[in-house]
Amino acid sequence: MGHAAVVDALLDAAVSVDVVDGKSGWSPLHFAARYGHETLLRLLLSQRANLEVKSRVRQQTPLHVAVSHGQLAVALKLLQVGANAHSTDVSGVSCVQQVGLCDGLSVAREYAADTCCRS
Repeated sequence: MGHAAVVDALLDAAVSVDVVDGKSGWSPLHFAARYGHETLLRLLLSQRANLEVKSRVRQQTPLHVAVSHGQLAVALKLLQVGANAHSTDVSGVSCVQQVGLCDGLSVAREYAADTCCRS
Protein backbone atom coordinates (compact mmCIF):
# COMPACT_ATOMS: atom_id res chain seq x y z
CA MET A 1 0.00 0.00 0.00
CA GLY A 2 1.47 3.38 -1.03
CA HIS A 3 1.56 6.56 1.05
CA ALA A 4 -1.51 8.03 -0.64
CA ALA A 5 -3.52 4.87 -0.03
CA VAL A 6 -2.54 4.85 3.64
CA VAL A 7 -3.50 8.51 4.08
CA ASP A 8 -6.74 7.93 2.20
CA ALA A 9 -7.57 4.98 4.48
CA LEU A 10 -6.83 7.07 7.57
CA LEU A 11 -9.03 9.90 6.30
CA ASP A 12 -11.80 7.39 5.60
CA ALA A 13 -11.44 6.26 9.23
CA ALA A 14 -12.12 9.88 10.32
CA VAL A 15 -8.55 10.69 11.38
CA SER A 16 -8.12 14.47 11.25
CA VAL A 17 -6.33 15.77 8.18
CA ASP A 18 -4.49 18.11 10.56
CA VAL A 19 -3.31 15.52 13.09
CA VAL A 20 0.24 16.34 14.20
CA ASP A 21 3.23 14.17 15.02
CA GLY A 22 3.75 14.07 18.79
CA LYS A 23 7.46 14.90 18.62
CA SER A 24 7.90 17.38 15.76
CA GLY A 25 4.40 18.78 15.64
CA TRP A 26 4.43 18.25 11.88
CA SER A 27 1.14 17.66 10.13
CA PRO A 28 0.76 15.38 7.11
CA LEU A 29 1.01 18.54 5.00
CA HIS A 30 4.46 19.26 6.47
CA PHE A 31 5.64 15.76 5.51
CA ALA A 32 4.20 16.05 1.98
CA ALA A 33 5.96 19.42 1.64
CA ARG A 34 9.28 18.10 2.94
CA TYR A 35 9.40 15.13 0.59
CA GLY A 36 7.78 16.78 -2.43
CA HIS A 37 4.92 14.31 -2.46
CA GLU A 38 2.53 16.08 -4.83
CA THR A 39 -0.09 13.30 -4.82
CA LEU A 40 -0.37 13.47 -1.04
CA LEU A 41 -0.40 17.25 -1.20
CA ARG A 42 -3.39 17.23 -3.55
CA LEU A 43 -5.20 14.68 -1.39
CA LEU A 44 -4.61 16.67 1.80
CA LEU A 45 -5.60 19.95 0.16
CA SER A 46 -8.80 18.37 -1.16
CA GLN A 47 -9.65 17.60 2.49
CA ARG A 48 -9.02 21.24 3.47
CA ALA A 49 -5.77 20.69 5.35
CA ASN A 50 -4.67 23.72 7.36
CA LEU A 51 -2.10 25.62 5.29
CA GLU A 52 -0.90 27.61 8.28
CA VAL A 53 -0.37 24.85 10.86
CA LYS A 54 3.00 25.42 12.54
CA SER A 55 5.48 22.82 13.73
CA ARG A 56 6.08 22.51 17.45
CA VAL A 57 9.71 23.61 17.84
CA ARG A 58 10.58 25.82 14.86
CA GLN A 59 7.01 27.10 14.31
CA GLN A 60 7.29 26.49 10.55
CA THR A 61 4.38 26.16 8.17
CA PRO A 62 4.34 23.58 5.37
CA LEU A 63 5.42 26.40 3.01
CA HIS A 64 8.53 27.07 5.14
CA VAL A 65 9.34 23.36 4.94
CA ALA A 66 8.83 23.16 1.17
CA VAL A 67 11.03 26.22 0.55
CA SER A 68 13.80 25.10 2.90
CA HIS A 69 13.97 21.70 1.21
CA GLY A 70 13.87 23.01 -2.37
CA GLN A 71 10.46 21.52 -3.19
CA LEU A 72 9.56 24.04 -5.92
CA ALA A 73 6.39 22.39 -7.21
CA VAL A 74 4.99 21.93 -3.70
CA ALA A 75 5.86 25.49 -2.66
CA LEU A 76 4.18 26.88 -5.76
CA LYS A 77 1.05 24.81 -5.19
CA LEU A 78 0.85 25.93 -1.55
CA LEU A 79 1.17 29.56 -2.65
CA GLN A 80 -1.46 29.09 -5.36
CA VAL A 81 -4.00 27.76 -2.86
CA GLY A 82 -3.40 30.59 -0.42
CA ALA A 83 -0.50 29.77 1.89
CA ASN A 84 0.78 32.89 3.63
CA ALA A 85 4.22 33.75 2.26
CA HIS A 86 4.71 36.22 5.13
CA SER A 87 4.11 33.76 7.98
CA THR A 88 7.09 33.76 10.32
CA ASP A 89 8.85 30.96 12.18
CA VAL A 90 10.22 31.01 15.75
CA SER A 91 13.18 33.13 14.58
CA GLY A 92 10.91 35.69 12.92
CA VAL A 93 11.90 34.53 9.43
CA SER A 94 9.11 34.59 6.87
CA CYS A 95 8.80 32.22 3.94
CA VAL A 96 9.71 35.12 1.65
CA GLN A 97 12.89 35.75 3.65
CA GLN A 98 13.67 32.04 3.77
CA VAL A 99 13.79 31.96 -0.02
CA GLY A 100 16.81 34.26 0.24
CA LEU A 101 18.42 32.03 2.88
CA CYS A 102 18.31 28.85 0.82
CA ASP A 103 18.38 27.90 -2.79
CA GLY A 104 14.76 28.87 -3.24
CA LEU A 105 15.17 31.76 -5.65
CA SER A 106 13.46 29.75 -8.36
CA VAL A 107 10.38 29.49 -6.10
CA ALA A 108 10.22 33.28 -5.85
CA ARG A 109 10.70 33.74 -9.59
CA GLU A 110 8.06 31.15 -10.51
CA TYR A 111 5.57 32.58 -8.01
CA ALA A 112 6.18 36.15 -9.19
CA ALA A 113 5.77 35.12 -12.83
CA ASP A 114 2.61 33.19 -12.07
CA THR A 115 1.13 35.98 -9.95
CA CYS A 116 2.02 38.78 -12.35
CA CYS A 117 0.75 36.98 -15.43
CA ARG A 118 -2.73 36.20 -14.15
CA SER A 119 -5.50 38.14 -15.79
